[in-house]
Amino acid sequence: MRPWNIKPQSVTARFGAMRSLGMLLLLGSLPASAFAQAAPPTGSSDDSGYDIRDDVLIKTHDGATLSATVVRKKGVTQPLPTLLTFDIYTDPAAFRSRGKDAADHGYVGVTADTRGKRLSPEREGLINLVGMGLLLLLMLVVTLNDVGNLFPR
Repeated sequence: MRPWNIKPQSVTARFGAMRSLGMLLLLGSLPASAFAQAAPPTGSSDDSGYDIRDDVLIKTHDGATLSATVVRKKGVTQPLPTLLTFDIYTDPAAFRSRGKDAADHGYVGVTADTRGKRLSPEREGLINLVGMGLLLLLMLVVTLNDVGNLFPR
């Protein structure tokens, strides 16, 4: 016989209940902001201190054209090291923010969009030509249809 006349299961159950109560008190004492998801850091929307070019096209050796955003501090004329990053997600605001962060640390920030945010100039001309041709063809079909409706058979 045990001297305290306590069953082992009840000791475990009491300890588990006390542990749960302790965790509940601990979590209840923390401010709600401790559980809030932190917003990702965003760069300042003030672009006045930077020279930002988001229309740069980079021609690769295999003929592809990548678009890039280039950011450097305004007024800096000496050559600077370049921090080049490639990204598959087209997010101009993130590209600017990343470039401004690089510029703040003494680099020229270049972020290239590997999926091609813009069309290559050669392809853009071809696509415009095909689009204009289809538009003219549609206009011709509509005109012929209208003229045919003027003179019913």
